[in-house]
Amino acid sequence: MKIVGLQLTLILVITLLTSSVVSGRTFEVTDEDCVRIAMIASDAPRLSWAAFPAKYGYTTNPLALYNNNTRKTAFLIVFPLDQIPGDMRITSATISMHCILLSTNTPRLEVRRIIGDWSDGVCHTYRRILPEKVKWTKPGATGVGTDRARRATGLLQLGEELGEFSLNVTEDAELWYLGDVPNNGWIVTLETEGEARFRSPTHNPGYWKLSVTYEPR
Repeated sequence: MKIVGLQLTLILVITLLTSSVVSGRTFEVTDEDCVRIAMIASDAPRLSWAAFPAKYGYTTNPLALYNNNTRKTAFLIVFPLDQIPGDMRITSATISMHCILLSTNTPRLEVRRIIGDWSDGVCHTYRRILPEKVKWTKPGATGVGTDRARRATGLLQLGEELGEFSLNVTEDAELWYLGDVPNNGWIVTLETEGEARFRSPTHNPGYWKLSVTYEPR
């Protein structure tokens, strides 16, 4: 009887472990895990962090996306995917953000995969300045097919205050994980006229999140 009981226990443990592997795993990374984040603005073409316009320049909080006659801004962020083991298949991925205030307009928010590699000194004019200056194909990383992907990863029409919301980014995460394209992150913009404010990583870290679920191939 004792031997039979032990066998049943071992079978149960193996079944649970197998079920856990087959069902996949989900992990979450936030802006606190990112080493490349920037906020660029057309009226501050050499700043890497132009989050919110103030009387004497830009402040770091809140993070404001604008699209109007005098100003256009963009948020750039790269989430690391090195927590995913090899030989996996990504089943789902979502990017989450927290909108804290909207204008009276209802602008369209757009998320696109960034094509051009960007790093130190990134701004509206340059995608990097070290070890040498390299410009975006078009200022503000607006070159479709050269600076940013031809097709938008996610679109959302902003209306009333949303709080936290998420967009499906599974295809991009899979491309990066497989190494089909370099992981240069996403660019978040407003593609129609308006303004939207978000939690800034400089004051409220952890509100920009990437959740990824994967399973063995």
